[in-house]
Amino acid sequence: MNPKAFTKIDTPYAELPWFRKRWFIMISLLLFTPAAVVVALTGDVYAQSRGQSYVFTDRQRNQILFLAGVFFIAGLVSALGRG
Repeated sequence: MNPKAFTKIDTPYAELPWFRKRWFIMISLLLFTPAAVVVALTGDVYAQSRGQSYVFTDRQRNQILFLAGVFFIAGLVSALGRG
């Protein structure tokens, strides 16, 4: 992780909501994409590096939404191809 690409915050990582942490977003993108979309659209997403907490920038949140869109379209194309 490049800490310069994130915005540093003073809140300890352990005090942040678990569903807004980077690990949850990545897992939900793979297993249940709508959850990642809802979390990304409704608030901040957080990461941790070297014991410091960081918040995703708007650009990074938009990348999450773009990736979710790609997964949705790929799933749709796959489903239509089977039919």
